[in-house]
Amino acid sequence: MLLFEEKHLIYDDDFYIYELTFDDKRTSAISMREIWWLSPWVRGNGIAPFHIVGGSWKSPSGENVVDKRFVAPRLEEGAPGVKRSRSSKSREADFLENALHKLRLGDEQINKLRRLKLPSVLEPVRRYLLLHLDLSLKREKARYRYLKSGDVGPLRKILFACTCGPSEKELLQQLETASDFWARVRLTGHEWHNKALVCEDTLYPPGYPMSAWNQFIKDYGIREQRQYKAID
Repeated sequence: MLLFEEKHLIYDDDFYIYELTFDDKRTSAISMREIWWLSPWVRGNGIAPFHIVGGSWKSPSGENVVDKRFVAPRLEEGAPGVKRSRSSKSREADFLENALHKLRLGDEQINKLRRLKLPSVLEPVRRYLLLHLDLSLKREKARYRYLKSGDVGPLRKILFACTCGPSEKELLQQLETASDFWARVRLTGHEWHNKALVCEDTLYPPGYPMSAWNQFIKDYGIREQRQYKAID
């Protein structure tokens, strides 16, 4: 006779505690520890296998909107500090070496999400998270190519996917004429990146497939509980 027991996974951040309770006769604890990173309520922390962003807000109609995305690491993450004793070219080479490592991590995250064994009901969630993970990685790869070679083409292509008004044209001109490496890092990491995000949200409006997650919860007899923390 097989015995099953109720198991719990708990996510704790600055705003709330989220508890997921499941019976391992429906799905194993090992599987659930991977699946639960897809939950709209798990935002990620230092041990998350994916870079996670998300939030919730009220729509103009008053409806609560919840979104969650997996994103590729930014090129700047973990970049070595500037050392006065090193030459400018050496510092640039260090940055690009670190950036290439971040791109490889992004590729690894995409492969991990593609290989993840999921019940069919969660395929819409996988597709949504893969979409935004892939878009974010393409942004960082376009930045890397520009920083390494000066090629503005991939940056222009991403902005042109939506529209290219006067402000976008001015930014592209700045990118074409910028000669300082660190100015290029700032331009692509802030101004261009923000415009690219606006473009992405226009083409692919935020819309985590909550109905698919809720159906998974129902099908597998899972209970969720969120306890919001008091803010001093």
